[in-house]
This record gives sequence, structure tokens and C-alpha cells, in this order.
Amino acid sequence: MRDAYADVAAHPDWKPHFNRLVVYTAEADLDEMTFADIDAIKTALSDWQADHAPGHSLFGANVVESPFFDALGAVWEALYQGNETLTVRIFKARDAATDWLDGVRLSAPDA
Repeated sequence: MRDAYADVAAHPDWKPHFNRLVVYTAEADLDEMTFADIDAIKTALSDWQADHAPGHSLFGANVVESPFFDALGAVWEALYQGNETLTVRIFKARDAATDWLDGVRLSAPDA
């Protein structure tokens, strides 16, 4: 995941205020993901945001197309409660995720 975010930040069109859409397909092996794994991802993403998008409030939509959705969604959203710089929502379908992202504001004044 860190490599994927590094690739995004290296893209010439990338801006630090861009919102994120991440899709975990039904083929993704999430069945053995632990709370520690999820917490490590949260920490890595928070560190990445601090390094690459300081001062910006971001929105992340995660689509989880697997039966693991309910547990992952509950844990993921609980970890991000109270985070003023990153709002994360979990969705079962891409359309709902993109609709949500279309409705949120970008944090940069020039966005």
C-alpha cells in the first residue's frame, strides 16, 4: 500500500488535496487481516498524509467487495473517529463511494 501511495504522489497531476478511492476487490485476501494490520495501515496512511499533504483535510472512500466488509468497516471507521484531517468511509459498491466523494469538498482553497 505504501508503494501505491508513493506512485500516486509521484504522478505529475497529483495534488495533495486530492481525495482517495481505494477498492479492495472480492479477490483480495482480507480474511486473515487482524486489528494490528488495520492499525498499521492507519498509522502508515496518517504518516503519509502528514508528509505529503500537510494542512489538508482529506476524504478517503474504501470499497470492500468481500464478506469481510462489515467487520473491516466497523473497525476502520472507529479508528478514524475524531481525526480532523482524514475522514474515511467504507462502502460495498464503487458507485456509492464515488457519489460520496463527489459530494465532499476539496480542502485546498484553489481546488
